[in-house]
Amino acid sequence: MHNYQGTRYIEREEKYQEFDQKLVQEAIKIFNNTNFKGETDDLDMNLSKTVLKENDFETFVYTFIEALQTECRKTFKTLSTENKIKKKKLVPWWTDNLTTMRKKTNALRRLYQRTRNNEELRESRKQKYFETKKSINSKLETINSTLGRNTAM
Repeated sequence: MHNYQGTRYIEREEKYQEFDQKLVQEAIKIFNNTNFKGETDDLDMNLSKTVLKENDFETFVYTFIEALQTECRKTFKTLSTENKIKKKKLVPWWTDNLTTMRKKTNALRRLYQRTRNNEELRESRKQKYFETKKSINSKLETINSTLGRNTAM
């Protein structure tokens, strides 16, 4: 899973035409396309020719990406992610390994709980879940005992 940290935009269909027009104007300014007649297809052809002639392709791409981002900021509203992200109190002793173990334990619990038709399979999944739960609890108890606490999952 990837946590996207960039700007997210609220796109509205009625804003697409406005975005296209602004992007075309910005591209004309940035890339000095004076041959442009007003159609996006013409601009596309001119930009394609410019790319083929361009020596520094990366600079061209970064410039175009900057133009896209500028016009997105001007046209679309941004999505406020601050409200959606819960502020969690992080504890310094919790590691990525513990997170992985907890997720695996929860997945095994769900798998065990959803197995209903095959008793033999349900019992094996139950055993695996309880073994994993026991191992994460023992690991948490070890950590908590070194910290002077007495809690478990």
